[in-house]
Amino acid sequence: MVEVLRVAESLLITGVAVAAAYALYHLFSRLGSRVEGTGTRLDNLLVSAAGRPLAILVAALGTVYAVNRVPGAAELLAEYGNVQRAVLILVGSWIVASFSHGLVTTYGRRVAEATEGDFDDRLVSLGDMLLRYAVLLVGIMMALNALGISITPLVASMGIAGLAVAMAAKDIVSNMFGGVVMTVDRPFGPGDRVEVEGVYGDVVEVGPRSTRIRTLDNLLVTIPNQKLMNSVLTNYAQPDAKIRVKMPVGVAYGTDLDRATEICVEAMNDCGYLLDSPEPGVFVEEFADSSINLLLQAWAEDYTKGRRARDDVYREVYRRFGDEEVEIPFPQLDVGFRDEPPRGSG
Repeated sequence: MVEVLRVAESLLITGVAVAAAYALYHLFSRLGSRVEGTGTRLDNLLVSAAGRPLAILVAALGTVYAVNRVPGAAELLAEYGNVQRAVLILVGSWIVASFSHGLVTTYGRRVAEATEGDFDDRLVSLGDMLLRYAVLLVGIMMALNALGISITPLVASMGIAGLAVAMAAKDIVSNMFGGVVMTVDRPFGPGDRVEVEGVYGDVVEVGPRSTRIRTLDNLLVTIPNQKLMNSVLTNYAQPDAKIRVKMPVGVAYGTDLDRATEICVEAMNDCGYLLDSPEPGVFVEEFADSSINLLLQAWAEDYTKGRRARDDVYREVYRRFGDEEVEIPFPQLDVGFRDEPPRGSG
């Protein structure tokens, strides 16, 4: 009969502890809404981080106390060491992990939102995850030590496993480090048009391990960040989108170069994709085997208009050259024959 009363008393104590935990949780929730109006976020973080773990701690301690009152249960728990201490360590670790999560999320997100791109947001998420897991892992190891369970073999195994993982993840770490360096240096960002390692296109995403570039053929190319960090990269969008367009044109020997220059300048001035300032220019580049090569130069307001501008100017120059009989030569070779045999022959 006494044992039945003890069990009933333990169940009652457990119920009271659970009810107290529920009330404590709602108390912290209301307290959290009140501290939101203060000038600092630290009090809000402390309240939100401690509310749920403390409620669970109250329920756990009440349950442990109730179980200790059951005949034979106290001796059973005593065989596994200081259970109460282990529970306190676990709950304390939970509180620290929750607080660190709130701290990184609140202040880290604020810094990440002030920058462009989403890589720093992912970096904040990665740091938050690693910090929480590290705190919880330390707490679990301390709780096991409090229970009298030796953690030395576990630590040794974790060291060997960590070394193996580090060796296997060498390339991943290098790529992530490259992503961090590029985030700080900012040689490009999402939306920029770049050319690297023979790939020409627009940056779609700068990730923690790789960068994705969409080519003009609508192909998505993924390049590891380590390779990008060690490659020569051309960014057409920085410092601004303006780009100089170069167009070589050949004319035949004997052509009036002044008139050919006027035609080319007029064609560039009539092109709607080119800027009036700086003024377009035409320069004699070289005397080639079959032609005099001219170099037409003008500025486009946007790197996306360079191909259109080149097409319009070439079409107009070709039409105007045809109207004014300016010859565009093709490669030719003059072959001469001697009337008499070379000396020394039979």
